[in-house]
Amino acid sequence: MTNFSDIDQQTDICSLLENTRQFNNNDNTTTLIATNDDKTTQNMYRRTSSTEGTTTNNNNISIPKKYQLSTSCVIVLLSIVLISLGALATMLDSFMFHQKDTNRCRESYMRPLYLKQDGFDSEMTRFAGKYALYLYREKGVDLSEQPTGIPVLFIPGHAGSYKQIRSIAAESSYYYYQNYARNIETWDQGMRNLDFFTVDFNEEFSALHGQSLLEQAEYLNDAIDYILKLYPLSRKWGPQQNKQLPDPTSVIILGHSMGGTVARTMFTLHNYQPGSINTVITLSTPHLLPPAPFDWKISKIYDDIHSFWKRGYEIRHDQRQQQQQQQQQHEQHTTISSVLDANDILKDVTLISIAGGNLDSMICSDSANVGTFLPSNHGFTVFSTAIPGVWTGADHISILSCNQLVKVVSKTLLNIVDARRGSQTKPFEERIKVMEKAFLSGLEDRRGDGSDLDLGEITFHDLKPNQSRFLLPGQRLILDQSDKDGQKGMVFLPVYEGADALAMLTSYPMDKQLGHFDLLLCNKLETHIKGTTRMGCRAVTDSIVVPVPASTSQNIDLSSGNTFMFASITFEEMQGYEFLSVVDRRGNGDFGSGGFLIVEPYDFDTNTRVIEKSMTDIALNGIQIDINPALFSTVRIPAIESSMLAFHMNINNPQCSSVHFSPLLRQSISSMHESKFYVNIADGQQQIDMSVHGRTAFSTASTPIRLHHTYRHQQHRHRDTPIEDNARGLDINIWMDPSCNQPIQLEMTVDWYGSFGRIGFRNGIMLPTFAFIVVMVVWVTQIRCYFSTGIYPHFGQGLVYCLRRTLPIISVILISACVYQGWTDEEAYELLDDTRLFGQWWKRYVPESFSYNKEIKSSMSVIWGDVLAGRTDPFFWWLPMFGLVMSIGVVCALWLITSLFIRICAHMVSLFIRYYPIACYRPKSTTKSIHQQKEQHHHHYSGMGDGGQLWFLPDIYDNDSDRQRMERRIITTLILFSLVATCIPYQFVFLVAFLVHIITCVRSLRKRWIAAPSQELDRNNRYHYLQSILLLFITLLPFNAPILMVWIRNLSVHWFVPFSSDHSVLAIAPFMIYIEMLTNQKLMLPRMLSRIWSWITYCLFYIVVLYAFMYGIKYTHSLYFLSNGLIGWLLLLHFWNSSYGQQLYLSFMDLIYHYSFSKKKS
Repeated sequence: MTNFSDIDQQTDICSLLENTRQFNNNDNTTTLIATNDDKTTQNMYRRTSSTEGTTTNNNNISIPKKYQLSTSCVIVLLSIVLISLGALATMLDSFMFHQKDTNRCRESYMRPLYLKQDGFDSEMTRFAGKYALYLYREKGVDLSEQPTGIPVLFIPGHAGSYKQIRSIAAESSYYYYQNYARNIETWDQGMRNLDFFTVDFNEEFSALHGQSLLEQAEYLNDAIDYILKLYPLSRKWGPQQNKQLPDPTSVIILGHSMGGTVARTMFTLHNYQPGSINTVITLSTPHLLPPAPFDWKISKIYDDIHSFWKRGYEIRHDQRQQQQQQQQQHEQHTTISSVLDANDILKDVTLISIAGGNLDSMICSDSANVGTFLPSNHGFTVFSTAIPGVWTGADHISILSCNQLVKVVSKTLLNIVDARRGSQTKPFEERIKVMEKAFLSGLEDRRGDGSDLDLGEITFHDLKPNQSRFLLPGQRLILDQSDKDGQKGMVFLPVYEGADALAMLTSYPMDKQLGHFDLLLCNKLETHIKGTTRMGCRAVTDSIVVPVPASTSQNIDLSSGNTFMFASITFEEMQGYEFLSVVDRRGNGDFGSGGFLIVEPYDFDTNTRVIEKSMTDIALNGIQIDINPALFSTVRIPAIESSMLAFHMNINNPQCSSVHFSPLLRQSISSMHESKFYVNIADGQQQIDMSVHGRTAFSTASTPIRLHHTYRHQQHRHRDTPIEDNARGLDINIWMDPSCNQPIQLEMTVDWYGSFGRIGFRNGIMLPTFAFIVVMVVWVTQIRCYFSTGIYPHFGQGLVYCLRRTLPIISVILISACVYQGWTDEEAYELLDDTRLFGQWWKRYVPESFSYNKEIKSSMSVIWGDVLAGRTDPFFWWLPMFGLVMSIGVVCALWLITSLFIRICAHMVSLFIRYYPIACYRPKSTTKSIHQQKEQHHHHYSGMGDGGQLWFLPDIYDNDSDRQRMERRIITTLILFSLVATCIPYQFVFLVAFLVHIITCVRSLRKRWIAAPSQELDRNNRYHYLQSILLLFITLLPFNAPILMVWIRNLSVHWFVPFSSDHSVLAIAPFMIYIEMLTNQKLMLPRMLSRIWSWITYCLFYIVVLYAFMYGIKYTHSLYFLSNGLIGWLLLLHFWNSSYGQQLYLSFMDLIYHYSFSKKKS
C-alpha cells in the first residue's frame, strides 16, 4: 500500500554481504570501511558542539551525565517496571475473583421461532442489506404468525444477537396466556399479548464505532415506521375484539447494553417520528460514558444525546412561555425551536435503567445512572439486587436470561399496556406507578408526609372487649404460634410523643388473597352499642408493606425465594389518626408453622446512627459501632459514596436461645436505587464483603433519590444541613429480633485488595492515556538533547533524565491540581472572569458590541468534572499520580520488549542472509560523477531523502533515476489518498504504516551493527529516533485498532459501504508521508540550532502533554489527532531544513526587501 524507498545506494551489495559475514564471525568487531562518499557526507554533516561540559566530535562522543544510565537508575527503572506489572496482575486478580456477588440467577427455557420480515426491504430503509428485522414467536403458545398485540422492539448491544430476546419474549407469552388470555375483564381493559420484534445487527461492534451506532439508530426509526404500518391490516384478520382497537402509534423499546444508547440516540435523529416511542427499558446500558472512548464520533454522540435529554427536561413552564414570546419576536429562533422540540419529544417518555451490579465485568454499572439528566418522575436507575423477588446480581449477558428478573420485566411490560389507546400503553403517570411498584423495593421512595399513601375506604368496627387489645405507649407487639388468644382480633398501637414511627416485620403473607394480617389506620369514635368500642379505620397495607428476603436458619441465602413482609410508618404520615391497628385473621392451622409478627415503635435519634467520619479516617481506622437491640435500625455513613472502594464488615452477633428470625442486613446508596440484602447473619462472627455503586467520573453529581421519611424527619432537627447532604452516603439497615437483648457489634474496614480491582476497572482508560504522555515527555527530552548536543539518546536514557528532572516537576503540578480539583466548591474555572490571574485586560481588545453570553463563557471555562480523572471523592487525589507511576513502568516494559523484538528480528534477517546469500553482481560502473556525489550530499543534508517503493530489494535491482522514483512515490501516495478518501478507513493505513516502521527499525539496527566508526553516531541517532516513533505508534495503536475491527467485521458480512467518519485524508497524511520518508536509510530529524525553532518544537510537545493530562482520559480519541499534528510539525522542520525550504525563505525575504525598497522609494 505504501511506497517504500530503496536501501542506501552507496553500499555495494557484495561488499555489504562480505562485511556482514565478517561482522558475524568476529566477536563484536567490524572491518567495514566507509566509502569516500560516505566519509565526505559524514564530515560535512557532523558538527562540534559543547553543552554542559560535554564535547562532541567525530570520534570522541559521550552523553551528558544527566542522561547516563547508572546502576541506581537501572535499579529504579526495573523496580518501577516490576511494581507496575505486579500492580496490573493484582488488579486483574482482584477484579476477577474478589468482591463479587454470587450469581443466583435461574435459567429460563423457551422454544423460539424467528420470523424474518422480508417486507422491510431497501425501499423502506437504506440499510436493508446490512441489518434484518425479525418477529419472535414462542412455539406452541403463539399460534398466529401475524402481529396482533402490542409492539415491542428489542435492540441488542455490542456484538449482541437478535436471539437474546428469547427469554423475555417466551416468559411474556406464557404469562399472558396463563393469566390474561381468557380473562374477559382484562381484555376489556386493553390487555393484549406482546409482539416482540428483534433486530439482527450481525453482532456489530457498536461500542467501538460511533458511525455504526448512528446507522443502527436510523435503521430502527425506519423499522418502527414499518412495524406500525403492519397493525392496521393484521388486526382486521385477528380476533373480533381487535377490530375496534385504534391503530398503534408507538412502540415499547427494550435495549440491552449499547442498545439502550442506540434507543436514546433515536430521539435525536431526523427520521424519528414524535410519539413513536414512549417507554424505554434498558438493561446494563452505559448511559453516562462510552465504554471505549477511542472514536471521536461516539464521544460526540454521547455528548449530543446527553445534552438533548437534559435540555428536554430542564425547561420549566415559565421558561417555555418566555421562549415562545421570544420566538414570536424572531429572536434566537434556531436554539429555541431545538429546545422546544426536545421538550415536546420527551415529555411523555419514561426511561428505566436496570443494572446488574458488580457481576457485570463488561460495563461499569456506575455508568447506568440516569439521574444526571432524567428527573425522577420520568424514570430511575435500579439494580437487580434491589428488585423485589430478584435480589441477585447478574452479569452482562445473563441479565437477559436471569429467570427471576425476566419474570418481573415480562409482568411489568404486560401491566403497562393498554390497547384501547393509540400509544398502546397506559398514561404516563400510571406507567410510572406500575414500574415503581414492580422495580423498586418500597424502602426508599416515600415522601414522609402521608400524601402518597393510598388508603382504602373507611370502615367501622364495633368491637367487644375480647375482640380488641389496646397496647400502652412504647409497648411491643409479638404474635407467634404461642399467642392463640389474639387470633381474629384487632390490636391497636397508639401514637405518642416518645417515638417517631412504628415498624413491623412478619413471616406471614399480607396480600388480599392469602393475607393473615391487615394494617389499618384508625380513630376511636363515639360508640352506639353498649359494651363495645367503635373504631373508624382505613386500610393502609398496600401502601406501606414491602417484601424483604426471609432470614432464618432454613434460609441460608437469597436463592430460597422465601420472603418476610416489612412495613414502617411515621407518626407524621399518620397525622389525623390515633392508632395503627393490626388485624389478625389467622386460622387454627396457621399456628404450627413457626410464623411471627412483630410491631415495635422506634425513635429516629435512637435507632439511626450517623457516622461523621471522613473517608481518610475510615480508610485508616475503620468503623466500630454497637447496635442496640431493636426491630429496625439504621447506620448512615455520608462519607462513603465512591464505588472504587470495597469493604469488609465483621458482624459479631451473640447467640440467643429463642429468636423468631436471624438478623437481616441491607445496604443501599443514595444516588441510585441499589440495595443488597444479607440474610442469616447470626452464626457467631461473620464477615460480609460490601461494595457500592455511586457517582462515576466525568458526570455531574445527581441529587439523591426520593428520600426516605427518616431523613425528612431528621431534617427538621438539623435545619443547618441541606437535606441532600443529610441523606447522601451509604445506608445500612439492620433487622434484629428484639427478644434478644444483646447488641450486635459491627466493624467495617476497607478491603484494599478487593478495592484494587475496582479502581483499575473504573480507571482503565488512564493507563493508555498516561502511557502516551510518558512517551511524549521522553520524546521531547530526547529531541532537546539532540538539538543541544548532536546526540540522540535512546529511550531509556531519556526516561532517566525525565525521572531526574521533568517528571518530579510534573508530579508536583499534577498532585496540586488533583487536590484543588477534589476540594474546591466551584464547578468550573471561569477564565474570562478571573481577576486574579488574567484580569480583565482582554476586554480592551474586543469591540463594545461583543456579547459576553453564556455560550462564550462556558467555552472559555474549565469544568472541573471534565479534567484529569474526573471529579470524584477528594480522598482519591493520589489516583492520577499512581496511574502515572504505573504508566512509566508499563512504557519502560514496552521499550524493553520492543527493543528485544527488533533485535531478534534483526538477528533472524542476518542469519537468513548469511545462510541464503543473494547472488550478486556488480554494476557496470561503480563510480559516480562529481555531479551525482553533490546531488547525493544535497539530498542527505537537506533531510529529503528518497526511499522508493522497492526498498526490500538490493540496490543493484533498481537502476531508475531519482526523478522516476519520485514520480512513483507521488503516484503511489495519491493512490493511497484516494483509497482512504473512498473505501479504506485511515486506521488501516495507520496499521500498515506501523508494520512498515517496524521493518524500517529492523533495517536501521542492522545498519547500525555494520556501521563504520565514522558512521556510528549517525546510525545510533537514527535508530534511537526511529525507536521513539515506534513507541508512539504502539501507544496510539489502541486508539485505531477498534475502528479497524469494525471495518473488518463489516467486510465479513459483505457490507462495503464506507464509513463517513473515518475517511479523512488529513487524519493519516502526516503519518503516511513521514513513515514513507523514514524508509530512506539516512533520513534523520534535522538538528535545529535556532532557538526559535527549538523552543517552538518544545512548546508544541508540552502543549500536547498538558492537554493529554487535562482531557486525555475523557476524550481519548483526541490524542491521536494531536500526535498527527506533531508529525506534521516534524515534516515542516524537514521541509524548512531542505533546499526547498531555504529557497522559499530566500524568496520570501527577497519579496519583503523589494516591498520595503519600493515603499521607501515612493
